[in-house]
Amino acid sequence: MKPLTIVLGFLFLLQQSGFSQRWTVQRVSQQLPFLTKFQVIPTGDSRYYLTVVLDTLPPNHVLAEIYTPQNAIYWSYVLSRYSTLAPPITAPREFHLSTLTPVQQSTFLKDTLNTLNTVLHQALQKDSVLNRHFLTMTTYYLQAKGTDVEGYTVPPKITVTMPELMQTTARFFEWIKASDGQHIQWQIKPGNDRSEVSNRPLLEAFCSQVVWKLTVSLAWTTAPHDTAFVNELRSLENRLAPLPDSPENRLIIRQSMQDLIARNALLEKELRKEYERLTPWLGFVLAH
Repeated sequence: MKPLTIVLGFLFLLQQSGFSQRWTVQRVSQQLPFLTKFQVIPTGDSRYYLTVVLDTLPPNHVLAEIYTPQNAIYWSYVLSRYSTLAPPITAPREFHLSTLTPVQQSTFLKDTLNTLNTVLHQALQKDSVLNRHFLTMTTYYLQAKGTDVEGYTVPPKITVTMPELMQTTARFFEWIKASDGQHIQWQIKPGNDRSEVSNRPLLEAFCSQVVWKLTVSLAWTTAPHDTAFVNELRSLENRLAPLPDSPENRLIIRQSMQDLIARNALLEKELRKEYERLTPWLGFVLAH
């Protein structure tokens, strides 16, 4: 009877897993509140700052593998660029509670958090734009695990070439500059306009995550770059230096820098590395 006991035990565990359970569009939408919340940040002198942050899923949650701190930039991009949520729902709050005792402060903050999170989570589930992208992201992942979402036909993944991927990623850079030796200084374009990138949410989210990881990584900021790339960058800097400062010329400089970085070997290496790590649930296929 031991083999039978083992088989029955395995089936029981399978039935308990999230992947073996029935997934519907509604059930996917119900996962959204687990991913975002308001958080209290003490700033001193009885002052508190409440702001929206990405939440961390419990390790046993069925989506914990993709919605992790390691992929937070991906989800954050979709949330910030492709959501109809706007202030006052997502606006940060600041409170000065010096007139309250510590116990009263704690009670006030707890009640306020509960209220704000209830409003936020209800708004998330009503956000049709965000829900559509979240549903697509989650369905790709569930299908990679052998599970479909009932009542939903996921869009086919788009196919992109590496040059296309490089061009899209390069659009997130404000500028690049040669520093001492063969090191490069990077600057991300603040407030990047999604229409200027490609208006393909899941592709953009991937590129955004690669760029942000690249620019904060010590290995990238101190890595010596290809001599030909550095020489071309210095030549570009010399050609553009005489131009007077103006919005038009800054646009020319940025476009020239982006065209150059779209051919950077280290960027291509990082894109391939991240693509291989996330392939099953990304919104695109990289053409070979």
